Amino acid sequence: MAESQMELPVQPSRSEIRSGFRDSSADHTLRNFHARLTLGQEFISSKFDSLDYDAAENSIYLHRSRKTNYKMYSFDLVRRYFCFAVLGAITGTIGAGANLSIHFIAHDKNGFLAKLGNECNLEFGCLLPLFLWWMGLLLIIVFIGVFTVTYIEPGAAGGGVSGVVAYLNGANIPRIMNAPVVIYKVVSMICTCISGITGGKEGPMIHIGAVVGANMVMVPRKLTDTCCKAFHFDNEIRDMVAGGVAAGVAAAFASPMGGLFLSIEESVSFLSVSLMIKIFIAAMSSSWCANLIMSLHSDEPGNPGSVDVLYMGIITPGELSYTYYEIPIFILIGTISAFFGAAWVLIQKFATVKRRKYIGTNKHKKLLDGLVVVILTGVSHFALTIFWQECRQFSSVYGEGEQALSHGCPEGYKKDLTFFTLNTGEASLRWLIHEDPESISTLAVGVLLVLYFSLAMYTTGLSMAIGIFVPNLLLGALWGRFIVSLLYVHTPDFANTVNAKKYIYLAAAAQLCGTLRLTFSTVVIMMEVVGNNFMVLPLMITIMAARIVGDLLSPPQFELQLILSGFPFLPPDAPPFSSETRVESVMNRDVSTLPPQISVRVANQTLSETHGGFPIVNRKGTLIGFVLRKDIFVLLKYKIFVADNYDMDELEKIFSREFKRPISNLSFSEAELQKNVDLEIIMNPSPYAVKPNMSLARAYKLFRNLGLRHVIVVDTEFKPIGILTRKDLAKFHASFSGITGLPIV
Repeated sequence: MAESQMELPVQPSRSEIRSGFRDSSADHTLRNFHARLTLGQEFISSKFDSLDYDAAENSIYLHRSRKTNYKMYSFDLVRRYFCFAVLGAITGTIGAGANLSIHFIAHDKNGFLAKLGNECNLEFGCLLPLFLWWMGLLLIIVFIGVFTVTYIEPGAAGGGVSGVVAYLNGANIPRIMNAPVVIYKVVSMICTCISGITGGKEGPMIHIGAVVGANMVMVPRKLTDTCCKAFHFDNEIRDMVAGGVAAGVAAAFASPMGGLFLSIEESVSFLSVSLMIKIFIAAMSSSWCANLIMSLHSDEPGNPGSVDVLYMGIITPGELSYTYYEIPIFILIGTISAFFGAAWVLIQKFATVKRRKYIGTNKHKKLLDGLVVVILTGVSHFALTIFWQECRQFSSVYGEGEQALSHGCPEGYKKDLTFFTLNTGEASLRWLIHEDPESISTLAVGVLLVLYFSLAMYTTGLSMAIGIFVPNLLLGALWGRFIVSLLYVHTPDFANTVNAKKYIYLAAAAQLCGTLRLTFSTVVIMMEVVGNNFMVLPLMITIMAARIVGDLLSPPQFELQLILSGFPFLPPDAPPFSSETRVESVMNRDVSTLPPQISVRVANQTLSETHGGFPIVNRKGTLIGFVLRKDIFVLLKYKIFVADNYDMDELEKIFSREFKRPISNLSFSEAELQKNVDLEIIMNPSPYAVKPNMSLARAYKLFRNLGLRHVIVVDTEFKPIGILTRKDLAKFHASFSGITGLPIV
C-alpha cells in the first residue's frame, strides 16, 4: 500500500476551506480538525500497516487464473471447505482441552482452600497459614499468566478481540497473528480462569481461533508449491480468520450459530454467501469436537448433544414463559444494562489512559500491576470467604457447591458468598441464574455487585489473556439478581406470579450487549447456551433497548479499544461531515512515482522508504498501474532482471513462497546495480483511482466495502497528484471520536 507515515496536508486558509465546503458547522469542524492535525495530535499509530484485501491483478495473478479450469476450481472449493472444517476441529480441540484444564485445576485448587477453611477455627494461628496459602496460590498463578504475556509473547495480551476485529477490517497488527500466540494465550487464559480474578476465556478463545485460521495455510515452505498457494492472498487469510472467530465462539460458548453470527457481525463489510457457508462449517466442526471431548466428563460420555455441555445449564420453557405486559420490563432491563455498559466503557477509557501514562510498555511495571490485582482480589475474596457469616441451604447448585465453606454453619448449610469466591466465573454465573432468589440475601448480592464491578474495572486491561464476555455476563446476572432480591423482599406476591430466573438471564444478556453492542449474535448465543429458543422475542427487545440507549451514551467497548490502541480501523459508517469533505483535503500529497522499468539501484532504494507501494506512470506522467513495495522486494531478492527469461510458472511459485515474508536488506554487486527490473510483471494495471473532488463519504465506502488499502488521486489528465490511504481515513474518523491527547505508542 502506498501508505507512508502520514504527511499532514498544509492547513488550508479560510478562503480555501470556504471554496470547498459550505459555510456551516461542518466547515468549522473541518478547520478544527486541520488545526488538531497541525498541532501533531495524531490518533493512529505509525507502526501499524494495512493489508491488501484487494488482490493485485498483475501478470502473475492472471497467469494463475488462466491455468485454472473447472476441475481445478472445484478442487480448490472442496479444499477450502476441508480447511475450514480442520480449522474448526483444531480450535474446538484446543477449547475443550482448555475447558477441562480449567475445570480440574480450579476444582483442586478451590477444593484445597475450602478444606483448609472448613478446618479453620477463625483463630490467628489458623487464619495466617490459610491466608498465606490463599494469597500464595493466587500470586503464583497470576505471575505465570502475566509473565507469559509480558516477557515472552506480548501478542497474547488481553482478550485479543479488538485486534482480530482490526485485522478483519484491514489493519496489519504486528505479532497478533503469530502462531506461538496460541500456546501462550492458552497458558495465560487458563491462569486467568483458575485464579479467580475477573476475566473469562471467551475473548481469548476468539483470538486463538483467529490465529489458528491465519496460520492454517502457512505450512512449511516446501509444501507451499503443491497444496496452499491458492490461499496465499491477504483476502484468503482474512476469510480463514473470520472462520476462526466463529470457531472460537463455538468452542467457548458451545454456540455454533452464535459463532457464525458474531463473525458475520464483525466481518459484514466483505461478507458473501460462500464465505458464510465456510464460516458455518468451521463453527459446526469446532462445536462438535469441543462438545464431544467435553461430554467425556459428563453423564453421557460420547454424546456431543448432552445437556451437561450447555454453558449456562438448561432452562426449561416453563421457566422462561412471559406475557406481553412484561415488554416494558424487558425495555427497562435493556436500559439499565446500557447505563452499566456505558459506565464500563468510560471507566475503561480512563483506566487505559492512566495505564498508558504511568505503565506504558515497561515490563516490570506491568508485572507490578498484576501484583496489585492479586492483592485487591485475594484480600477481598479471602475476607468475604472467612468473615461473611450468612449461611443458607441451597436447593439446586449448578456450580461446584461442595467447595463452598460450611464452617460455622448448621448441618446442611453453607456460607453463601463462598459459592462465588471459590468458583470459576462460568460456575458462578450458573449459580446466580439457577439458584432460588430467596436462598441468597439481598445484602450479599449487593456486596458482590459492588466488589465485582470494582475489581473488573481495574483487572480489565491487565497484561494477561483476559476476556470481558464472562465479566459482563456476571455483572448483568449480579445486578439482575439484586433487583429480583429486592422485589422478593418488598413485594411478597412477586414470587408467586413471576419466575425470577428469566429476568436474571435477560439482565446477563443485556449487559453483554450494553458493553460490547453485539446485537443478533448475543441473541443467538444466549439462546444456545441454555438450550432454549423460547425467549427469542424478549431477548430481541431487551438487547435492542440496550444497544440503542448504549449508543447514545458511549462507543462500544471494542471500538474504544481500537481507537485507544491506534489501530487504522474503519467503522461501518463514514465520519461526520464526510459528505462535505473532499478527498483532496485528506489525501497524502507526497506521491513517489516510478517508470515501468527502473535500475536495481533505484529499486533497492525504494525498499527503505515507508511507502507501501508506488504508482507507475509512462513518459507523459499518466498513471498506468500500481506496484507494491513487497513485490519489488521479491524481484530483487531472486534477482529477476530485465535481460532474464521469465518462466511464469516459476514466478508464480516464487511469489507464493514469499507470501508474508518480511522485507529485509539486500546486497548487490556494482554490476547488478546497473541492471534493470521490469515492474510491469508485478504491476496492477487497473488500480483504483478517483478525482480530488470526490466526497470523502464515497471514498470511505470504497475502502470499507472493497477492503482497499489505497486509492490513487488523479487530475483531469489522469496524472497522480495524491494518495488516499486507510490511515488517512482512519485518522480523519478518529478525530471525531472525542479522544484526544493520547500517547500512542
